[in-house]
Order: sequence, then structure tokens, then C-alpha cells
Amino acid sequence: LDGANRGAEALAEVNQLLEPAGHLGRRSILLRVRAVLSYHQGDLQHAWEDASEGLAIDTAANHDIGQGFSHQILGEIAYAEGDLPNARDHHTCALASQRAAGNLFGVFDALTRLAKQNAAAGDLETAKSLYAPSRQGWEAIEPIAGLIEEIDGKVDARVDDFENEDDP
Repeated sequence: LDGANRGAEALAEVNQLLEPAGHLGRRSILLRVRAVLSYHQGDLQHAWEDASEGLAIDTAANHDIGQGFSHQILGEIAYAEGDLPNARDHHTCALASQRAAGNLFGVFDALTRLAKQNAAAGDLETAKSLYAPSRQGWEAIEPIAGLIEEIDGKVDARVDDFENEDDP
């Protein structure tokens, strides 16, 4: 199957799981999964609706990590739509939620996205200040990645390692 068919099948499976999802925690997770699947299929409206509903559930339950993931999804949708201020707002909220939850991966991811979005918005000073903290997670695993030849170049790649933007 190609990627679109696999995505459609996965979306159908999530929709079936959502029907009996009475537990709100389970429902918020499934909504975020469906939001990501919809996003990757180009259905930004449904992705936004699902991520927003998941955020509302997690906010009511004071579930920091869920709020962080929902904000990350909403930030990516806003960024895809060219709404940089909204994207940065959601990723700033994601960063705060992930910090409160103690989720270091989420913190590094939010910092990376904020650095990219601030650079795209022309705020290079903020982007520069976010870059170093966003690299901490990658730098921490770099010595281990160096032991595994297949992933070493992927983890430790630099811009001058590539011929052009299309170089894999």
C-alpha cells in the first residue's frame, strides 16, 4: 500500500476506536492521533478540530503532557497555514506544558520548533537564543549514536555535509 492508503486505513481504525472511547484520557490520545493523521493527509480543518478537542480535555484534567502535545499539533497546523504568530503561541504553550510535565523530549522538540518559527518570522536573535538549548537532547545521545554507523551521520549531520537541499 502507498502512504495515502495506509494513512486512510489508520484513520479508519482510530475512528473505530473513538466510538467507544468513554475514558477522557483515552479519547484525548485518540483525538491527537487522528489529528496527526488528518494533518499528514492534508485535512488541516479536521486536524485542528481534533487537536483542539484533545487540548480542551487535557486542560480540564490538568494533564500537562497532553496539553503540550496538543499545542504542538496546533502549532504545526498554524505554521503549515502560514500563521506564524499563532504557531509560535502554541509552541510556547507546548514548551511550558512539557516543562511542567518534566518531558525533556517535548521540551527539546518545542524549542526546536520555536527556533525555526522565530527564524522564519525574522526574529533571528530569539531563534539564536533557542538553538543551543534545543540541541541538548541530540548532543546527549551523540556519543552513543557514534557507535552505530547507520545512524551516526543522521544524528551528527551538519549543513556542509550535504550537496544541496535535495541531498538525502
